[in-house]
Amino acid sequence: MLFKNEMVYTEADFIAFMRLYTQKTDKLRRMEKVTVIAAKAVSAVLLLAGAINLLTMYKSGQWELFMGAASAALIVVGFLMSAVVIEDLSGKRAWRQYQGQGMRITYTFDDKAFAETRQGNTRTYKYADIVSLMEDEGHYYLFISEASAHILCKNAFKEGDSAGFGSFISRRTGLEINAGLDKNKKKAAAAEKAGDTDGAGDDQ
Repeated sequence: MLFKNEMVYTEADFIAFMRLYTQKTDKLRRMEKVTVIAAKAVSAVLLLAGAINLLTMYKSGQWELFMGAASAALIVVGFLMSAVVIEDLSGKRAWRQYQGQGMRITYTFDDKAFAETRQGNTRTYKYADIVSLMEDEGHYYLFISEASAHILCKNAFKEGDSAGFGSFISRRTGLEINAGLDKNKKKAAAAEKAGDTDGAGDDQ
């Protein structure tokens, strides 16, 4: 055994995964951008409507309990919507649906394969089963399909360490960590640059 990772997942682990997965997938990244813009727009409308109602009642000197409460409620809801991190909602939803809450999961890695153990049941995987590798500040993600990954917390290594594991798993799979994410970042930057160029051309 070269590496051993043992952990109990938390909601924060699922939120981190969904943040990274959203950036990894073009369609989800576009959907996220639209959702964020829509939420901010609705928040602005609610805040503006509540403020206008309160200002109108203040100028007229006619305060109505129901209208005042409704206007205050609009402002509160608008403020809460502006404070919500939209990107985290999918992670929170995935955590609520996860049936393994509180379950201890152990991963072991050797030269030929790696194994996952849950509640005494062990399943062995080949390194060839991994289709992409990703990481963030606190996790490694071993994707075995476009949407499914083994999540390893970097602070949960019982044998070996997180820095050594990154080099090891990249070497054993022949995959570059965050290759897909870096590619998408470059595509997004290129698209943004192209848009700026088009805009500059229109101005001339």
